[in-house]
Amino acid sequence: MLQLWLANICLGTALGTNYLAHVPESESPRLWLFALPALVSSILVLTLALGGAFLLAAHFLRSLALLGGLQAVGWTVFQVLLFADTRVYNMFRYHMNGQV
Repeated sequence: MLQLWLANICLGTALGTNYLAHVPESESPRLWLFALPALVSSILVLTLALGGAFLLAAHFLRSLALLGGLQAVGWTVFQVLLFADTRVYNMFRYHMNGQV
């Protein structure tokens, strides 16, 4: 379960690199020393709720097939929404929220 969570953090970070196209040009490496860890930490925080919910569900569900199916659907929806948010941000320069 932890490996799946970490894999989704890596995939989310890879998808999130689309946000970095809007980082201002700078010759200083300090900008990237901030931007890259900020991206990883943002994706990590976004995955905490879903990962925590699956960790909690693992204690109560007896069926591994059901837990696996729930995780497959949950992480897929998360990644699709993250991808859609990167597209919305690239077009309009703001993230999806209740108004989008």
